[in-house]
Amino acid sequence: FFELQGRNRAAEFDTEFSDRTQNYEYFLVTLFGELDQQPLLKEKLFNEFPIAIDGDGYLLFKLTPSG
Repeated sequence: FFELQGRNRAAEFDTEFSDRTQNYEYFLVTLFGELDQQPLLKEKLFNEFPIAIDGDGYLLFKLTPSG
């Protein structure tokens, strides 16, 4: 997703994630090894967003509220 070199990684990550996903409804994960190497992204996805589809070899997270 991206690499941080700064002091407050979590806060910078949240800002970067919001900027990059603004106006998107879904976040698709197909490379689970890559996700495992990005713990901030993995934690955010699993803790803050529901899984819309748990497919064969992919996860689709819903980024927008239901309704």
